Amino acid sequence: MGVKVTDIPQIILDRVADCFPQQAIFETDEISAWPDWALRQLVDAGLLRQVSRATEVFCDGCEWGCLKPVVVRTLPSGRNSCAFVICDEEPGLGRIQVASERLKRYIATAGLAAKLVGRSLGLKSPAKPGPGGSIVVGHVKGRNGHRLLSVEVRQKQLLLAAGGHRIALGELVHWNRRVLAFDDQAIRRLVNRKTSRSGSEYTLPPERPMQDRRKKAKRDQQIRREAARLRRQNRNWTFTRVSNHISRTELAGGITAARVRRILYDQNT
Repeated sequence: MGVKVTDIPQIILDRVADCFPQQAIFETDEISAWPDWALRQLVDAGLLRQVSRATEVFCDGCEWGCLKPVVVRTLPSGRNSCAFVICDEEPGLGRIQVASERLKRYIATAGLAAKLVGRSLGLKSPAKPGPGGSIVVGHVKGRNGHRLLSVEVRQKQLLLAAGGHRIALGELVHWNRRVLAFDDQAIRRLVNRKTSRSGSEYTLPPERPMQDRRKKAKRDQQIRREAARLRRQNRNWTFTRVSNHISRTELAGGITAARVRRILYDQNT
């Protein structure tokens, strides 16, 4: 099973909420399953931002697929550089070259999402930190006066808030002819609502984020159990082969082999 293009924005926003207030990091091994045009559009739109190169990668010198630090050396010409990992797991392997493309990394944050919303609405003021860890998008005029529009994280969900009302940001973002876009009309409806005194109203049931977390935890647990079963039945299978196998099954739910391998690796660290 591959990753559906329509699911990619939601995958990014879910990871932002899970990692908040830290950055959500996307490595090349994971996003290699995404179409090239989708990655370009996500970067151009500003939801993803390329950052400094990766400092460690899963070595592809053999089927063991170990996570190793990356060494970068400048060539004598001074113009180019080469990257490699040093294998100390098997005699004679030595340096394993790493393609420069694999060192690219991208981040997503609540701040980048807030800026994207602001640009979609044509707001000139830049997004900035707000109260309670929220990110202020800006002031938007609604039917009942000006509303402060902000992005915040509650119960591991990225929300757009205005006047005490909130809606999941993932419900508003979509692809429009291969261009990342927001449902501006839905945002305007949010802004036009009367202010809620309690400040705790959601358009989505508040139980959904908890259900999503439980679903992900259950999926990860099932993946680890399936990996253990596969290795018991196939003693010569490596984690790389196991990950590739699981990623093609319904159990993975569309996540990439790199993400499966990260789930298995995190269990063993």
